[in-house]
Amino acid sequence: MPKCAILCTKNQLIYRIDQEHTKAKHFNVFLFKIICRYLHFGMRLFLIFVFIAFSQDQYRKETLTTDDGLTSNSINVILQDKQGYMWVATSKSGLNQYDGYSIFKYRHNTYDSTSISSEYIYSLTEDSNGYIWIGTLNGLNRLDKHTQKIKRFFNEKHNLKSIPHNRINDVVTDKNGIIWVGTPSGIAKYNADSHTFTRVKFNNISTNSLYVRKIVHLNDSVVYLGLNSGLG
Repeated sequence: MPKCAILCTKNQLIYRIDQEHTKAKHFNVFLFKIICRYLHFGMRLFLIFVFIAFSQDQYRKETLTTDDGLTSNSINVILQDKQGYMWVATSKSGLNQYDGYSIFKYRHNTYDSTSISSEYIYSLTEDSNGYIWIGTLNGLNRLDKHTQKIKRFFNEKHNLKSIPHNRINDVVTDKNGIIWVGTPSGIAKYNADSHTFTRVKFNNISTNSLYVRKIVHLNDSVVYLGLNSGLG
């Protein structure tokens, strides 16, 4: 049985994606409506890190704000990578890397094509090679932590192997190392060998009418996505 991803919509349609052929089949499942309700979230206030001290249930709380060097107190997503670094993505002030002592900032530079493509960040993930993938308002970014350089991916109007849309609502890495990208115009998976994207096909529904808001990876073979019908 092929490994698959499952997509969930507001109207209780469930789409099962065959990762080998990148096609989707749908069926009705009422239970998954509950999952959809919890796929829309954001952190808009200030950032609190809670570190667990491994002795006698002691806890230490550390609060990071702009006073400590954070680019913004409006936080969209937080990622801890395999090395333990914390990545803090903001709603309009770029990306922060925190090592427990200091903060390194990634900001957009109009004159530097290796800088982040937008300071409006919606999603983060780390792949099996240690790259940090950054979903922004204007393009998908892949950050090399060693060089601190970024490779950008954009939608190309006549190239079906590009990302479906420049707004990246979510990006995740599944257990098989596949990068999934959710956009206002559907979902695509990244092909590492060719640096291209394969767009998921849906039965009886135009891919461009599917607004993917959130991707949740649960186990080795299943990915759930919260969708809207149409753009908006």
